[in-house]
Parts: sequence; structure tokens; C-alpha cells
Amino acid sequence: MLTAAHCLYNRLTQGLLQPISLHVLVGYERGAFRWHRLVAQYKIGDSFDGSKPPPQSSDWARIELAEAVPDVVMPLPIARESPTSGMAITLVGYNQDRAQLLMADPHCHIGIVTPQVGGTLLLHDCSATRGTSGGPLLARGDGGWAVIGIIGGRLAALTKKGREKRSFGYARTHSTATGRCLAKLERRQHVRSRTPLPSRWA
Repeated sequence: MLTAAHCLYNRLTQGLLQPISLHVLVGYERGAFRWHRLVAQYKIGDSFDGSKPPPQSSDWARIELAEAVPDVVMPLPIARESPTSGMAITLVGYNQDRAQLLMADPHCHIGIVTPQVGGTLLLHDCSATRGTSGGPLLARGDGGWAVIGIIGGRLAALTKKGREKRSFGYARTHSTATGRCLAKLERRQHVRSRTPLPSRWA
């Protein structure tokens, strides 16, 4: 699985959580889930420092489950095309304001694309809140949905309307070891902005 490294960082202890303390609930919705898996180990970006403020291009974590998830859950591929300004994307995640439901914003786009050492910083206009970090940024092509990056957090940006919060994410090339390990997500057929995803898998 792929997520944000800061999701595994404990600010109170100023250290990373132990793998044995992590639990993965696949298909979670309103307290119910399809499968429960423990975490065997994980790897984070080499230069990630949880005590430093975002953004950090190394803010990613690759999680290895102690037991495989059934094949009915097909992993999404990494997008083959590089992220570009204006590209249409969809953000999927569990937002803090509705933490019991998997939410999606399918009407957003990538803004500024900034290549950095170890990854690429993506500024986008997806509707994100606390809790969404580590969720996938998806792009839809001829072959279906693919992961273009992961959500990293929000930054204060100066716009024509004044100071606003803008979301950002991270992208890595599909040739990296991190890119080959994907969050196991099941595709949905119909998605509406800021509403719960339908319960039936596409």
C-alpha cells in the first residue's frame, strides 16, 4: 500500500509508529469493513523528517501487509503519463468531516507542477480536509483509472481573492520502487463531488 509518511509520524513521541501497531481495514464504511490486515513493515522516503513542515517530496510510505488481500481487490496502476498543469484528476479519501465514508472530488485539476529531488510537488484544487492525506490522486485514461500521485496536505497560497488554502500532493515516476507498490483500491463506476461513493463496486 502507498500513503503519506506523516500519517505514520507521532508528534507526541516525535517518532514513527511501530508496524505492529498499524491496522489496515479494506472497504471500510461506517464501522464495517471487508478485510482486516496487520502491517509487517513499511519504508518511508529517505529524507523524510516528521519534525519539519510540509511539503516534503519524501513524504511517502510504502506499507507491506502481513497477509495478502484477496484478488477481488485489484491494485490500480501508476499513471504512465507525467502530471501536467491543467490535467483533470480525482481525489479519493476519508475526510475528517465525514470520516466514516469514502469520499471523492472528481471535479479538480492539477495546477503548478514542481519537480523536486525524490519526487514532484503537485498543487491542485481538489477539495481536501484533514484526514485525506495519503489518499490517491487519480487520473482517468483510455485504460481506466490510474494513480498520478498521493495527497500531501494543504498550504496557504496568496491569490487574487486573498490568502487561501490550496491542497498539494506528490507524484513519483512509474519506474520507481515506490511506484510499483500501490494502494489497493477498488474502482467505482459513478462518482459525485464531495458525496459518498456508491456502495456497489464497479
